[in-house]
Amino acid sequence: MVFGLRMRAAYVAVVAVSGGLLLATSALGAELDPALARLVVAQECHAQPGPDGRLTEHVGRIVDDEATRQSIADKYTALGLPRSEGLCIADDVAFKKLVSEWGFALAPNGTYAARTTGYGGFNVGLQASYTTIDHNASFWRLGTEGARGADGASPSGGRPPALVSQYSLNIRKNFGLGFEALANVGFVPASSIINGGLDLRLSLLEGFRTGVGGVLPDLSIGGGVRTITGTPQLQLTTVAVDARISKPIVIASSSVLTPIVGYQYVWVFGRSGVIDLTPATDPLEYCGFAGTAIPRGDGSSAAPDGQVVCSGGTILDFNNDQVFEEANLKRQRLLFGLNYRYENLTTGVNLVTDLFDPADVQTNERDKRALSTCNGDDCSSMGRQWQLNVEAGFAF
Repeated sequence: MVFGLRMRAAYVAVVAVSGGLLLATSALGAELDPALARLVVAQECHAQPGPDGRLTEHVGRIVDDEATRQSIADKYTALGLPRSEGLCIADDVAFKKLVSEWGFALAPNGTYAARTTGYGGFNVGLQASYTTIDHNASFWRLGTEGARGADGASPSGGRPPALVSQYSLNIRKNFGLGFEALANVGFVPASSIINGGLDLRLSLLEGFRTGVGGVLPDLSIGGGVRTITGTPQLQLTTVAVDARISKPIVIASSSVLTPIVGYQYVWVFGRSGVIDLTPATDPLEYCGFAGTAIPRGDGSSAAPDGQVVCSGGTILDFNNDQVFEEANLKRQRLLFGLNYRYENLTTGVNLVTDLFDPADVQTNERDKRALSTCNGDDCSSMGRQWQLNVEAGFAF
């Protein structure tokens, strides 16, 4: 009977809060949505100069004049990039930096202690997360949508805040023998991003209350996964394993205060869709689309079978559709937290911070350099991030 009441209470909480999350996301704008089309090596490839000659209007149009194309091609040659004709090249370095900081913000970040909720126990909580980002960096300004004007047009870049927020619902359930699972779903305000996943962990000293086992702190090991939806431009998945130590302190027999410390290793996997780097230009119109080449049967077709045939234009803009290099990155983090429980009411807070500079954690030299700011061979790593998580809920 008690178990059934707990199940119904948890079900009602999940439905109510999930509905609220969906309503909230539908009412918010999308200023923080990824805008990967702006992340190109040479902005001139899709930008128009302003009155002062600076590239202030990144309108996503293909460059038409031969002089600018040649200038862009010369820049690519100087950088050792095998492209010409002034086409856009996806900036894989900027993409990896953006993915790394998004990954830190959206990785598993539960405020729970090493001790579980107890056999058959539930915990339902609402969590708010606030993560620092390098909001003045070009990869954030160019890589986020920004507020649209009255005409619906997107600006040349976003103005991301110093802190990225996330609001989540957490459901924890104990399955006995120290095993516990957590289900999570959340959203990022001012975006279309919905983030969710699952944690599994084992509390190694669960059940000891007296003797040596009762003196020792609780210890748990576990892992979690989060993945996002809502934006077709970016697929982001984070996987984490962690170890936590905590020690409950009973206060006046009805309250428990639990300090927590932990270590977490995070893998961040970022993929882009096929991105049109000149979205303001229709490649069919630019080409003067006249159909596709049809085989003549004797192999004498003027164009390869199935290739677009242009009338009065070229196929150059089709080559501005690109996929960014896959980002497979790592972060190492420390967790410091404090939980408080009074009867059925639970609250928790934790601070998550990088243990090492992001570039120093990478095992791939290409990734290490991508997460650095380099002047020749002299490179300095991207800055460390920190995250504050606050949760309030009920234990059943």
